Amino acid sequence: MIIKNYEDLISHGEIEAREVALGITETVLDEADPGKRLRSIVRREQDTLIIRDREYDLTAIDHIYIIGVGKGAFSLVKVLTDVLGKRVDRGILVTKRGEYYQQLEGIEVIESTHPLPSEDSIRAGEAVLGLAESAKENDLVLTAVTGGASSLLWLPPDGVLLQDIVEVSALLLKSGASIGEVNTVRRHLCLLKGGKLLSHIHPAENITFSMVTVPSWVMPWPDLCLPDDSTFQDAIDILKMFDVWDRASEAVQDYLERGCQGLEPETLKSTDNIRTNLYSVLDPAMLCEIGAERAESFGYTPVILSRHVEGEAKDVGMAVAGIANEIGLYGRPWCPPCVLLIGGEVTVTVCGTIGDGGPNQEFVLGFAKGLGDIKNVACVAVDTDGSDGATDIAGGIVDGLTKIRARERGISIAEALRTNTSKATLEQLGDAIITGPTGTNVLDFKVIVIGTD
Repeated sequence: MIIKNYEDLISHGEIEAREVALGITETVLDEADPGKRLRSIVRREQDTLIIRDREYDLTAIDHIYIIGVGKGAFSLVKVLTDVLGKRVDRGILVTKRGEYYQQLEGIEVIESTHPLPSEDSIRAGEAVLGLAESAKENDLVLTAVTGGASSLLWLPPDGVLLQDIVEVSALLLKSGASIGEVNTVRRHLCLLKGGKLLSHIHPAENITFSMVTVPSWVMPWPDLCLPDDSTFQDAIDILKMFDVWDRASEAVQDYLERGCQGLEPETLKSTDNIRTNLYSVLDPAMLCEIGAERAESFGYTPVILSRHVEGEAKDVGMAVAGIANEIGLYGRPWCPPCVLLIGGEVTVTVCGTIGDGGPNQEFVLGFAKGLGDIKNVACVAVDTDGSDGATDIAGGIVDGLTKIRARERGISIAEALRTNTSKATLEQLGDAIITGPTGTNVLDFKVIVIGTD
């Protein structure tokens, strides 16, 4: 099983509801394999590469290069190398340090860091830039870009130090800024993001494979290979909104201000003169629908509450608990037994020192805090890559007995949320979900099971 401590998680609490919630989660994680999805749309017939209904004549292509970046990029790159074999001339795969991978012929693997960039991120950025600029007009560059790319790969502008970028990123991640806002700033402090990688690949042809993890109105994705409407001024406004501007280095301030004056290159605004195609192999809607089908197999009515929830993790958790209370107590707006399914990325505002929790962990504790006296309820929230925030656990599970169990152990859920120490709290309760690296990164997935008495 993907959930390694499944038996421990169903050994206490509302066991029946937990089994359903974890069963749905297990199915979703299993189906979130991007390689499995890519194999269904890509094939080769002799000298023709076929992607869905589009055909590429391999005899007309001089060289084929592969660039993979992200926590779910390995399985995509593996499929591409399996399909194309020796037609691949060279490739680079940038992946999170410590995550499982096997050596792929012709592919250089660079291990980097997430959620904050490092010297490895810059080394990866320089290597990817070199490969992109080596491509000529009759070449084909296949890019596989997935979640985590915003940190794993970086190419800072001249004069802006890595430490400057790390400090700004860390401040934003602690401020409660949404992932879209964080990445608006990030892409304006990198010479590859915001579609600029495509500019370096040009005039070669590009095909990008990705997993859509955010709605179109939040940000372009994958942000290495799509045009971007945001501006340098947007980046400055976000830093000021979250009180980070005055704490950013002088180099960061100067660079962003020069960008506003047109003295630094903006992100790519159009692909009109660039040969590129994008294929999404997996998205939150697909996984929520898979979860809904699994819920039906358990005999529960599935409700996809939202595929793109955002907000402060603990507050969203409490709000969803309010909906569960209404269902459990009054049978509205849906009658139990039912399952609520949620996708999206909530955030955490860190107060004071950094705690040891992640957004999914704070979501479930917020849910437990807000849950009333109803029975046969369980809530799971996980990051599909297996690492919630900066922790080594995927997320957590709570149920209608969690507050009682916490009180018996002298554990304060409210204090855990105040101090951002949700990981330690869930581990004390035996409710931390462990998967290890999953090889994917589609969305944060949440499932709430509401049974009958």
